[in-house]
Parts: sequence; C-alpha cells; structure tokens
Amino acid sequence: MDRNEEITEKLIQYLDGELSDNERKAVEELLSADEAMQKELHNLQLAQEAVRAYGLKSQVASVRKQMLQAEAEAVSKSKVYPFALHLMKYAAILMFALLSVTIFMYASTSSARLYKENYQPYKVSVARGENPNNAIVNDFNTANYSQVIADFKATSSPNNRDYLLAAQAYQQTHQYGDAITLYNRLINPGNPDNSFRDDAEYYLGFTYLENHQSAKAKSIFEKIYTNPDHLYHDKVTFWMMLRLKILAIKDHGK
Repeated sequence: MDRNEEITEKLIQYLDGELSDNERKAVEELLSADEAMQKELHNLQLAQEAVRAYGLKSQVASVRKQMLQAEAEAVSKSKVYPFALHLMKYAAILMFALLSVTIFMYASTSSARLYKENYQPYKVSVARGENPNNAIVNDFNTANYSQVIADFKATSSPNNRDYLLAAQAYQQTHQYGDAITLYNRLINPGNPDNSFRDDAEYYLGFTYLENHQSAKAKSIFEKIYTNPDHLYHDKVTFWMMLRLKILAIKDHGK
C-alpha cells in the first residue's frame, strides 16, 4: 500500500471515528499543515454524504414500496371483507329486531286484545220496502240485546237475518254457546240459503276468540283470509293472522 492509499485509509478511519485519541490528534495535525490532505478529506466527506443520501433514498423507496403493497392488499381485501362484515352486521341487527318484535308480540297477544283491536260491530241495513217495525231489527239497533233474544224466540219463522242478529245478541251478552250454535246454522253447507253466511263466519270467529277457543278462531279467519271473494276478506290482515297463530301456540301450551 503506497502512502496515498495509507493517507486515504487513515482519513476514512478518521471520518468513521475508528481512530484512537492519539491517532486522531496526529491526523488533525497533518491536516492543518497539508492542503492536499484537506482536499482529500473534503472529497471523502462528499463521497460519504453521497453514500448516506443514497442509502436513505433506498430505505425511503423500500418503505414506500412496502406501503404501496400493503395499501394494494388492503384495497383488495376491502372489496370482500367490509361487504361481508356489513352484511353480518345488518343481519345481526335484523335478527335482533325480529327477535324483539316476536317476543313483544308473543307477550302482548291475547284474546281480549285481538278482539278489541279488530272487532267492529255489525250494522243492520234495512232493505227497501221492508217493514220498518221489525222488532228484532229495532231492538238490535238500540243495543237491547236481551229483548232481541226474546223477540227471536217469539218469532215463528225467523229468517237468516233474524238468526244472525240473535247470534249477535247472544254474543254481546256473553252467551257464547248459543251464539256459536246460531252462527253455525247459518254457515252450514246444508243450508240452501247463503244469505248472511259471510257475516256469520266472520262474527263466529270473534265469538270463538272471546270464548278463548283460539284454534277454532284461527281456522275461521284463515278461511276468510285465503278467500278473496269473501265479504270480510279485507278485514282479516296478515298481522291479524300472525297474532292469531301466536295466540293459538300460547293457548296450546297452557
């Protein structure tokens, strides 16, 4: 190794902090007296800075590359996982809501409540030319149900409307057995007169409901619900049927 190489090696060790205190002081003394050595040190410092800058740039480029790869992977995964996570989230919310509604409906459903929320009193329509002094009709319109029953019993040849109003009077006075008997007479397939049959079916369902016979009430209302030609079809809703089914399950478990 010639002298120039030795000086360069020494200066590199000086810059890297590898010299002992005595060696460092010796180099600094030479530098103070040797202008060429000072230029060599300056060149080495520039080279060292360049190497450091290149190394830092390489590190930054490497980190950036890693970040871009991670971002690309995240974007790729986001196309699948967030959708699945959102779907699971909304499914869980929906299941909780359905469970809450079901529990509420089960707890709040009763014969009395169903009756109160859906029952509508029967209204008598008087046909043109009909005797306005019909006792059963007049007593029914004044809600004198006991007298309606008495009038019916006193009628020798009651018609279908008389049977219907008498059944209504029995229902209103909580004589459910008699009401059910008269309603069933009107809906009997063997009865050639179909007048008031739809009315009798509809109100028979409510009589069963009042009498805590939910399974029979459900059967009647289900028949009406599935028959679009029934006079009372529009009055039996999906929610009414759902609650009737819940009620039938509750009553069956008692």
